[in-house]
Amino acid sequence: QQDILASFADMCLIPLNRIELGTDGCSAPNFAVPLYNAALGMARFCDPRELSETRAEACRKIIHAMTTHPEMVSAYGEFDEQLMRTGEGRFITKRGAEGFQIVGVMPGVLSPDSPGIGIAFKVSDGDAARMSDTLELRTRVRPAVTVEILHQLGALSSEQEQALASFGPVTSIRNHRGIVTGQARPAFELDR
Repeated sequence: QQDILASFADMCLIPLNRIELGTDGCSAPNFAVPLYNAALGMARFCDPRELSETRAEACRKIIHAMTTHPEMVSAYGEFDEQLMRTGEGRFITKRGAEGFQIVGVMPGVLSPDSPGIGIAFKVSDGDAARMSDTLELRTRVRPAVTVEILHQLGALSSEQEQALASFGPVTSIRNHRGIVTGQARPAFELDR
């Protein structure tokens, strides 16, 4: 466990004493860091050229496994699985507890020489899952925000946006009778 913690701290460029330790719902140890450091760690994970060759190779193997078998990261049909499958090796993503989402954009996705990018955010109310129009249990905010961020970055092709449209960025709000009563959409613009 100490080696894992030290590797995590090194990837996120954060001192060990600034990492909060906890336990998740599966009883696995978890590390809490500022969103900046989580995103930085993801960027370094996706673009490991500054890492030792041993660690860089480990990052590449994990990314290959995640993008080749996204159903092992998230169940079939869930957002994380669908984004990685639709992204065809361009993205990795994993939701966490209480509204946390992390996304990695591979080097060269935004432009031929663009670096890997890490994106981390947290929905303050926890983003609890609810039933979708198709009677699937889905979170309401993280997928829509992720799709909107990737759209604003220019990371998604029109085909990928169409394939992910059921997740957002615009989603219908329905009442208990199934009648559309409104729309939910992210309302932000990224600073560049």
